[in-house]
Amino acid sequence: MSVAPQPIGMKRFLALYTSANIGAHLAFVPLLSLVLPLKAELIDPENKLWLLSITLLAGSVMASISHVLAGALTDRIFEKSQSRSGQIALSLLFVILSYIIFWHADDPVSLIISILFFQFSFNFLFSPLGGLLADGVPNALLDRTAAFLNLGIPIATLSIAFLAIPALANEGLRLALIAAAFTFTILPLTWLIRKPAEPIVPETADKPTQLFNPIVRNDFIWAWSARLMVQFSGAVMFGYLLYFLQDVLDYTNLFPGERVDQGMGKLSLFATPVTILVGIAAGTISDRTGFRRPFLIISSLVIAAAVLTMSLYPFWPVVFVGYLIFVCGLTIFLTTDAALVAQLLSGDRARARKLGIMNLTNTIPAIIAPATALLLSGVSLEADAVVRLMQIAATLAIVAAFAASRIRTIS
Repeated sequence: MSVAPQPIGMKRFLALYTSANIGAHLAFVPLLSLVLPLKAELIDPENKLWLLSITLLAGSVMASISHVLAGALTDRIFEKSQSRSGQIALSLLFVILSYIIFWHADDPVSLIISILFFQFSFNFLFSPLGGLLADGVPNALLDRTAAFLNLGIPIATLSIAFLAIPALANEGLRLALIAAAFTFTILPLTWLIRKPAEPIVPETADKPTQLFNPIVRNDFIWAWSARLMVQFSGAVMFGYLLYFLQDVLDYTNLFPGERVDQGMGKLSLFATPVTILVGIAAGTISDRTGFRRPFLIISSLVIAAAVLTMSLYPFWPVVFVGYLIFVCGLTIFLTTDAALVAQLLSGDRARARKLGIMNLTNTIPAIIAPATALLLSGVSLEADAVVRLMQIAATLAIVAAFAASRIRTIS
């Protein structure tokens, strides 16, 4: 039996669910992509790549562990109370606390500890949010819902453009603005879903939906593998873009008088509107046609082409266009993939736990990417290490296209 996410109305739920998902992305994208690299450079400018990588690595290990634990916990809580509201609200408070701890970090050890606490808190917030998608969103709305949910990526990226304004260069002000944004976008959903959900009649599925079916289980594995490799590209791009602009592109010499974070702001500002339109269009077309696998294959190849081109031709016009194409490809992939996975898990009582397993594809690449960067930085200059890291990411995105092509139960 599936359950409606709330008894008040699907439209209101989807609007607030989209808002909360945007808030969740606001909680981690600008922090890990902008504020953390800048802080790592401030604490240890001579070893910034090493400090950033080891901090991301430690945080990602914590994220992997905590997300699986949180998925099991939220399923158990949901079985008893038919609501995920309490866990979301409590975890939100801990995420805010983690920001305060991060702000006071002034040495490598305290920086790593602050990110460990953030990742622990954030994943206990993000896991129940993910479970809501499979709680009762109809299959016919999954792609469009996922498209709106994945607005979180471009909007959180756009926030970097806002935070890069010179008047907001103060770290404390940036953290306060980010915390206020994600708090006010997540809280309304917790109020809406505070009451127990009401059962609804499950949809009739044309294909098996339980993971004990061998075919569906294999499809889950292929989908897991494809997302893992694509998310490696995301971990590389969002984690090391600032250092790519700084050390490979030499942004500050290319644009005298500007800071490198302003360069990130430019990329985010121009990429976001296009990405939003592309994501919504792809979700709508996928829903209407019923095709999802082709979107995964094509978007994986687009990601590979964009990342490889940026690494081979580090010139501002190429980087500008390449980043735009990369973010569009990533948005299309994640939009379609989220809908595909939700359909695979439709009707599964342990859906949040299995979504937790699926979401290891977010945290494991975030472990592998900085670990790879640490290895590369030991044998080459920082700029060369970042370029090689991007080329590895492009290669894995091509492999992701093959993995997506092996999915059988969903077209």
